Amino acid sequence: MDQSSENLYFDNIYKFISIHSLKLVIENKTLRFTRGDYFNDPFESNPYLTPLDWNELYKNTKNKDIIKFIANQAFVKLQSKNYSSCFSKSYLKDNNKLMWAHYGDSHKGCCFEIKKDVIIDISHKFKLAPFIIKYVDNLAEKRDSLINDFSDNRILFFQHTKKRYGNMKMKLDYYFIKSFV
Repeated sequence: MDQSSENLYFDNIYKFISIHSLKLVIENKTLRFTRGDYFNDPFESNPYLTPLDWNELYKNTKNKDIIKFIANQAFVKLQSKNYSSCFSKSYLKDNNKLMWAHYGDSHKGCCFEIKKDVIIDISHKFKLAPFIIKYVDNLAEKRDSLINDFSDNRILFFQHTKKRYGNMKMKLDYYFIKSFV
C-alpha cells in the first residue's frame, strides 16, 4: 500500500487541549496549527534527518560552529513552511497519560473528538494532508531508506520508538500538515 492511500485509513481522532484553548476553538471555529520550528519538542523533525552525512561532515570540519549553524538553518528552512496539528487515536489508552499532562493542561483540560467524515471534508477544503505517524527504532536508517524519495518529506512522519518520559511513552498518532512550500 502506498503512503498516500494509507494516510486516509483512520477513525475518529482526539485532540487534547486546555479549557482556555477549547474556548478559543469554539469561539473562533478554528484549530491551532503550529509552525514546525516552534514545536515544544526540540527533537521533533530534527534537522539531522535531512539527507546528509552529518557525522562525516562534523568530523571533517575544523569549525564545528559552522556545522551547527548549517544544521539550524536546515531545520528553520524546512520547518518554517510547515504547520502541524497533532491528534491521537484514543483518549482512553494508558499511553495518553502524557497527552493529558502535556496538552490537556496537566490533567485539568479536556479532550474532544473529531468525526472521520468531518476530518476528510476539512482536509479537502483546506488542502490539509493527514499523516499517520510511524514509530521506528532507527530514524537515521529510515531516513537513508527514503533518500531517493525525500522530496515529499515523509521522514517527518516517523518518530523514534524510545520517545519516553521515565517508563511512560508519549505517542502522537497523527499529524495534519499545511505546507506553504
